[in-house]
Amino acid sequence: MSNEDSFNHEKKVPHFMTLYGALENWGKLNNRRYVWDEIEVIVEKLQSKRKSTVSFHTTPNKSYVAVTFGNNPKQIGAFIQVGFVDHLEFLEGSEWSDKRKNYRTLLSTSNKL
Repeated sequence: MSNEDSFNHEKKVPHFMTLYGALENWGKLNNRRYVWDEIEVIVEKLQSKRKSTVSFHTTPNKSYVAVTFGNNPKQIGAFIQVGFVDHLEFLEGSEWSDKRKNYRTLLSTSNKL
């Protein structure tokens, strides 16, 4: 997760209290809602490891859904994309990338499965 992916306070960023609200607003998986449950399981596992509250936001250009844990909106703990979720905590089935410096869990919508 690079610096350009950091949260920018100066832009108006939509925040959501629920994952499904953020996913619906993002829109890139609305025609494949079956994957929403997979994403929810990943987020719940990450939240359990972090033992903190969770919130969601989309970027102004809607390139991804960001998941923040705790009260620090600059610390994005997961990035949801169409085919995967990138995150900082290890989860069973996730793979580490030295290039990205994060773990990736593939979704059933991934073209790499």
